[in-house]
Amino acid sequence: KNSTPTLFDGAVFALVPPEPIDFELIEKIKSLILPAGFSKLVYATADEHDRMIAFTSQMAHVVSNAFIKSSTAKDLGVAISAGSYKDLTRVARLNPAMWSELFMENKVCLLKELTLTGELLEASGRKLRLFSCFLCRDYPTGISTLPIRIACTSSRFTGIIH
Repeated sequence: KNSTPTLFDGAVFALVPPEPIDFELIEKIKSLILPAGFSKLVYATADEHDRMIAFTSQMAHVVSNAFIKSSTAKDLGVAISAGSYKDLTRVARLNPAMWSELFMENKVCLLKELTLTGELLEASGRKLRLFSCFLCRDYPTGISTLPIRIACTSSRFTGIIH
């Protein structure tokens, strides 16, 4: 039910080999995972792996859970749910007991990512409060070309910033 033959197509397999590295074992592992559809095998230390998982997986679960628990989500429900919201919240309810345990096992790396992301969100909020019309200029190329319209009202300005 939760699997497909193409589940791993194009995915990257991260391997944390034991020290000393047994290259014969790594070749055997490679011969097993690449036919499953993985695009490549990357090697990482345990610390690198934990940092990658905190950023690429655990943060998605934390943010997804925050979205579905917000008062706006509760007030509006899914009546006006857009595709981006559905994409973002897809993982929110996946096995909360397991994810709680994984969060605790990797709490140092996860807390660091939460702090960094919180700082970036705060910076975005500060920009909005200061009527920054160039909110997207700090994001990757491509996003900066999107038109931004921010409705503003203050004692010195009322209108739309483009």
